[in-house]
Order: sequence, then structure tokens, then C-alpha cells
Amino acid sequence: MIRAQLVDAIEAAAAAAGFSPGANRVVLDFPKSREHGDFATNIALQLAKPAGKKPRVVAESIRAELLAANIAHVSSVDIAGPGFLNLK
Repeated sequence: MIRAQLVDAIEAAAAAAGFSPGANRVVLDFPKSREHGDFATNIALQLAKPAGKKPRVVAESIRAELLAANIAHVSSVDIAGPGFLNLK
């Protein structure tokens, strides 16, 4: 249930930031290291090329929208590497 809510929230945040996931459905994975968070997604990497933006810029926009939405069960959203989003 939380996973489905997070997917919906990430997709809404991407749309609010001006990026349409389209066929790129958000996939949440478990980070290899628990210290990186509870869930991770590479949606910013998927959306960057069609948007003509760097993945990290897309990730920053999505992160800002997620934080502004004040989503239950999400205490932090961090950006790792070129644009992975890690959620705790």
C-alpha cells in the first residue's frame, strides 16, 4: 500500500515539475545499502533525455515537489549519483 502511494506521489511530483512519466512508470526498488533509504527510483534518469535536461536537474525538481507535498511516511528525499532518488 505504501509503495503504491509513493509511486502515485512521485508521478504527481514529476508532472507538477513539468515532466510527464508517460510510458515510464515509476519503479521503486530497495537500495543495496539500507543507509541510503527505504526505497529508491531512477525515474529522473528515465525522464531526463526526453525532457532535454540533465538527470540531476530532473531529480532536484521532483524532490522539491515531493517535499512540498508533505507526503505521509516520507521523512526525507535524497539525490544520489547522477539522479537517483532515495526515500526514507
